[in-house]
Parts: sequence; structure tokens; C-alpha cells
Amino acid sequence: ALLRNGVEVKKGKIKRFNLDPRGRGVMQLPASKWKMDDAEWAVTVSAHLKSATSWCEKGHRVAWEQFVLKAWNFESQKLAPSAAAPSVEETAETYTLTSDNAVITFSKKSGTVATIVRDGKTIMTEGPRLDFWRAPIDNDGTGLKARYVDGKMQVDGQGGRLTKWWDRAGYPYMKKDVKEIKCEKVEGNIVITVVSQMKSKAPDAGFNVVEVFTFNNEGHFSLNCDIQPYGSLVEVARIGYEMVMPKNLDRFDWYGKGPFDAYIDRKDGVALGLYGGTVDEQFVNYIFPQENGNKYDVRWVSLTDGKGEGLTVSGNQPIEANVRHYTTMELAEALHPYDLKPIDGSVLHINYKMAPVGNESCGPRALEEYVLYPKHWNFTIIFKLD
Repeated sequence: ALLRNGVEVKKGKIKRFNLDPRGRGVMQLPASKWKMDDAEWAVTVSAHLKSATSWCEKGHRVAWEQFVLKAWNFESQKLAPSAAAPSVEETAETYTLTSDNAVITFSKKSGTVATIVRDGKTIMTEGPRLDFWRAPIDNDGTGLKARYVDGKMQVDGQGGRLTKWWDRAGYPYMKKDVKEIKCEKVEGNIVITVVSQMKSKAPDAGFNVVEVFTFNNEGHFSLNCDIQPYGSLVEVARIGYEMVMPKNLDRFDWYGKGPFDAYIDRKDGVALGLYGGTVDEQFVNYIFPQENGNKYDVRWVSLTDGKGEGLTVSGNQPIEANVRHYTTMELAEALHPYDLKPIDGSVLHINYKMAPVGNESCGPRALEEYVLYPKHWNFTIIFKLD
């Protein structure tokens, strides 16, 4: 199957290709006949049984592999400049940016977008908020090993290395301390620069952060985040942003690896494509509630209503994302799925990186190459109103 930006545009069969068991051969694809434009192009090759057996039906897929022929151009993902900048009204607490059809309220105290309203409809309720934590998974330490009650971790001394390390570092509780904020007009856009610090519970440790929000007159904006750790810090659970979205935005689509969740060390079973469903359908209902539903190697995600109106998010690098009706702390506090109480909306995570799954509940730690040790990070996310 030949895919253009995740959508199948051509399909065919390779005839007269025979291999002995454990044999090798060369398969020639008619790639020279495929006219490929500037989009991303990939081909998926799969092997299917020619006849039914005692354990499967005819046509059952026994193997597949995918090859990217022309890669997605991440560097081209930029905020388009406007002929005229949005208007700005400043108060002691906020900047209010008004464009042709959207009103964005920016909080000086929190140093981020507070709300987005387009044509009278709320598109974003809270956020984006920088986050370095995830709801602990079994391999981080869950169950009776380490759980949260009323927002504080309860430990019984049975293990949960990462859960305990993250809590001691203060990752679940980190707040942004805004040191400096500046709003200016630059080439038809409004640029808000926020300099802040996120302190660890460890002495003299944390993250120095510079965020540059750039807004055009269509209600779109980009967010460049520059993070510099200082002091002694343990590995983080994620580097990304959390935001709260209104309940009516219930359709989640993404172009990336799928159709199910994947992680840096659990990704060989997913294929590049265009996928989607409801917010509820992205939730993986583990016996112990925990982090789940991560989408890997994503080009863009969208969260929209029944009319296709909402928000699309992309990056100048592959991103990871998930969405659910529960906060991260609610997942960390719940002992059973029935303990979870959905919020009046959804929590959308857009991650630069998500920590590996590892095997620590019954085996070794994650490979060193996947661990998110604090270092200098810089990435850009683009938010577009649909």
C-alpha cells in the first residue's frame, strides 16, 4: 500500500515472489512509476497466507514492514505571519489579544495562555502548562508500591523507584515562577516572552525556562520552549505541555504511528498513518489506573467538535500526544478504574518526549539511550484553530 500523508492512495500485489523457509530474496517495487509531490510518502509491504489453515483464515497477515520514501518536512512547520498583528489590551493581570475571529487571554501570573475563544466558542479552557511528570505506570511503581492520596504520595516501602524519585524531585508539584514577561509587536505578530523558573524539592535544583509565544491575526500561535536544568536532578517522566479542553471537542485525530499507543521503547508494532476516534476511545483501561494512550512519532494531532472545528497541534520535530477525561493526579490517586471521575472536558498532553516504559516491575530498567536525563532542551509547538 502506498500512502500520502498517511492516506492510502494506491494498492497492489507482488506476484511470482517465492521464498523457501528462512530464505532471502529481493522484491522490486514499481517506485519509479509513483509520482510523489512534496507530501510525506510511505509504502507498507505485508505478507498474507494464500489459503486458510487450522488457526487462521485465508489472507491472514503474517508479517509487515513500512518504509518512508519521502519524509515529512518538520522544518516547514512554522507559524504563518499576518499582514496585521492582533490588537492587544493590557491589564495588571492579563494581555487580551483580539484577532479577526478569536480572543486569546494570556495570564501574566501563570505565564501562559489562559483561554481561547473563537467566534464565541471556547477552544481552550486552561493551559498550556509545562510538565515533567506522568501518572506512574506499573514499571514506575504503582499499586501498593506507591500511590497518591489527596495529591500527596503514600509509600509503603515496597519499591517503586521512579515514582519515589520523581516525587522527591517534586516533579508532580512543580509550579512556574514567572521572573520576567514582555509583550511586543514583531513583523505583524505579537510576541510574548516569558522567563521563569521551576524549582525542584531538591535544594538548588530545577529548570530555567524561556518560552516565546508568537501570535498571528488568525488566532494561531507558536510556542518555543527553551529549558536549561540546574543542580542535581533525576530523570524526568516527560517533557511537554498539558492543557484543558472543552467537553464538546470530543473527536481526536492524529497523523503519526498507530492505531494503538506506543512509546520510545515500545513502537515496533505501530505504523505511520492517519488515525482517529473519540476521546474515550484513546483511554487504555488498566486494572491500576496509570499513564496511557500515548501517540508516538506524531506529525499533527487535532481535537475537534462534530463540525470539525477546534484545535490542531504540530511541531518542528516529531511530537507525542495523548488525551483523556482525567487529570494526571486523578490517575495517580485511583486504585481502581471506578475511582476515576471524569472532568467536565478533556486533558490534552502535547509532549516533546515521553519517558520509556522499561521493565522494572519484573525485570531490568529501560535502556540508557531512552532515559530522559535532564539536559538542555529546545522545541517548538504550533497551535492552529480549525
